[in-house]
Amino acid sequence: MASKCTGCGAEFPDDSEYRRPGKPCPNCGETNRAVQEVPLVASIRFHAVTLTIENYYDLLLKLAKQLLDEGRFQVSIVVAHMACEACTEIALKRAFAAKGVPPYLQEVILGFLTGSGYSPMNGRVQCLYNTFTGRQIQRETTFWEEFTQSANRRNAIVHRAKTATKPEAEHSLAVVTNVITYLMTP
Repeated sequence: MASKCTGCGAEFPDDSEYRRPGKPCPNCGETNRAVQEVPLVASIRFHAVTLTIENYYDLLLKLAKQLLDEGRFQVSIVVAHMACEACTEIALKRAFAAKGVPPYLQEVILGFLTGSGYSPMNGRVQCLYNTFTGRQIQRETTFWEEFTQSANRRNAIVHRAKTATKPEAEHSLAVVTNVITYLMTP
């Protein structure tokens, strides 16, 4: 994973002595580095074996589907919303990068969300997403009300031990998938 000087933006490959924080950049003398985010989708093929590494939110969505198929409806709903939060964090970072926000400042901004999560239902998350993308998921989509119902269902499961039915779990998985598709579409 390459790193970048936070001062001048010079890139340092993995084998460079300058990639480590604390080592002054040869161009500007800055000692801080930012690690470049690399998409987590890759395929590696060894003879007849293929290993695929996916985004975390994709793995969580697949797990939510598996849990639904196993009849574990409450856990399926909770895991689907975990996938949505993981995706929302990635969408926020992409939006920050598109506006030229340096990685160290991205972490400071995201630090304000610590403890409250990355749910698109969170007002602070919505404000950041809307500000940096110019989009408003809560106004631009037909499924926002359904997502709100699903998020309320998730909260009732987590905080009040509510049970869920198969149709409720299927609904939550479908609506969370819609939200993730929206977030990942520029």
